[in-house]
Amino acid sequence: MALKLKAPKGVNRFLDRFGNVRTYLRRDGFPNAKLPNDCMLWSPQMLAAIDAIVNGDATVIAVAAVKVGAGLPGSLDDATVAWFACPAFGMGKEGPLGQASMDDRKRALNRFRNVVMDNGKRRGTMPFVTLTGELVDKLLLTLKPHEQRHLLDALKPMCAWCVKEKRIAVDPTAGRKPARPPKAKGATDWPEEDIALYRASYPLGTRERVALEVLLNIGARRDDARKIGSQSIRDGRIVFTPSKTANKTGKIVSVKMADALAEALAALPVRPVRGPFITQANGKPYESGSGFYNWFRASCLAIGLTDHSPHGLRKAAARRVAEFTNGSVTDIMAVLGHSTAEEAIKYSEAFNRTYGSDRAVDAFNARNAEARP
Repeated sequence: MALKLKAPKGVNRFLDRFGNVRTYLRRDGFPNAKLPNDCMLWSPQMLAAIDAIVNGDATVIAVAAVKVGAGLPGSLDDATVAWFACPAFGMGKEGPLGQASMDDRKRALNRFRNVVMDNGKRRGTMPFVTLTGELVDKLLLTLKPHEQRHLLDALKPMCAWCVKEKRIAVDPTAGRKPARPPKAKGATDWPEEDIALYRASYPLGTRERVALEVLLNIGARRDDARKIGSQSIRDGRIVFTPSKTANKTGKIVSVKMADALAEALAALPVRPVRGPFITQANGKPYESGSGFYNWFRASCLAIGLTDHSPHGLRKAAARRVAEFTNGSVTDIMAVLGHSTAEEAIKYSEAFNRTYGSDRAVDAFNARNAEARP
């Protein structure tokens, strides 16, 4: 195994959350300075950029920081950049991809091509034809099952397109499948006593209470919950298009405004006239579903709910439809915006069967009583 090359003093190179290479020079008493990302750590260009920063030569810095761009023709970089610009990049098996799905695939491919190999070069600089099926197999073995799935979901359509465009002759991902992960438990459904505990801990007038009522009474996913607001109200109903399926099905969810949600909104010291119901402490909306998730999870941990999440309230909403209203699968699909009955059944699997059996026996008794002479 090749030794990892130590970076020059003060140089920090890493992958950001989008899979892009970032390189900075850190010095005591000075702000971090950007360095070229496409140069090897000890290359003349990198050393020239470091020297220019230390000596304040802006001209040299600008020249040294010029990017390679799409890379050499025939390289993995070249193919990836061309794929990103192709209209086919935004298409999935069932139709156009959502923005979140396209961002996920772009991150996976950027992370894949920006890995520094044992020879000190980025993987993106290698000729695409050298990416064989055997090499893909070896790379997959170093990844966890969910990482394999994310990579193959992004790499397979690109390789198929490259074969069609005659950039490569053989698809190195053909026949490759991610390892089957152990069955995931999924988000924990919130039992009624935990919902009551959260309400008692965060009374009316708090942001946390509004978040709970939005998630529980609308059954929205976290990315939709952070966006739902006054603009979503139509004749006493909450109307929105789930972002996850906006490009696939375009289904619109329309849920009657629940009394508990209306009460929580009315109790806010300052109710937002426009914009989302759920805001940060400074009144600004959450910019991402992850930011909202982290804040809500922290509110759960603060009161001892260690295994609870926003998505668990979505499951609780499905269970409540089944338990409290004797709702059918189609009712659950209408509230949660599911397209298939299988998904609705999966989300309501925590349904207390005692309620169902009691209702069935009560129906039997009523029917028997009517049939008696």
